[in-house]
Amino acid sequence: QVEVSFPKRSDGILEAMEVKLTQLGSDCSVSGRVSEYLLKKHEAMAELTKALEAGMTPVISYWNSKDMLWMDGLAADGRG
Repeated sequence: QVEVSFPKRSDGILEAMEVKLTQLGSDCSVSGRVSEYLLKKHEAMAELTKALEAGMTPVISYWNSKDMLWMDGLAADGRG
């Protein structure tokens, strides 16, 4: 089961992006909340709000592979 919410502030700008993953028959769940989105050193939640209002569809993928660790941080060359 996947729950996603996009609560807004009183001025209509996104306050956060929230995700909760659950599995039927299990008491375990995983939750995440992103309440700050910095892009080139400025707060980009207003830009994301406009994109969502224009019809952008967010896509979230949760998976694991030992061959894809370069996506999670610095590689051997020190770059992301």
